[in-house]
Amino acid sequence: MNGTLTEAIDTFGWVLLLAIFEFETTSFGIQTDLFNKQLLTFISLVGYSIIIYSAVNYGLEKEWLDLANSIVWILIVMIITYDIYKPSTTEQGLKLRVTIKTILYSLIFLFALKWLIDGELLDFYDAVMWILAFFVIELNIFKFESFNINKK
Repeated sequence: MNGTLTEAIDTFGWVLLLAIFEFETTSFGIQTDLFNKQLLTFISLVGYSIIIYSAVNYGLEKEWLDLANSIVWILIVMIITYDIYKPSTTEQGLKLRVTIKTILYSLIFLFALKWLIDGELLDFYDAVMWILAFFVIELNIFKFESFNINKK
């Protein structure tokens, strides 16, 4: 029931990214000064470095489910980052991104179910909490994109 050092490091990286995404998606359209942009970029780079480091470690430790979970989450945050810096301006673009993210989140949900079936309750709980946390980020993005699409 205890986590590994890699899991602890991984969680720290994800907390950094989650905080940055929450800030960025609740402040769409608000200009930030150069120092704050650089600080956000630095924190993001630290977060990304940590989660990539952790994914590599999962592979080296032969933790295949954790590795697959990390890879899918990395794909999700790549799309979220794209959403933040290049919001969809058409319904078609929005539908495509939603479809891709639905597939990726479905995989994450299946990984969580695998942990539940295997009796790994802490991993299951952790996965569900991350899904819920990122759901809030996704709602922020969807609200912003929907507003911009309907404004046209």
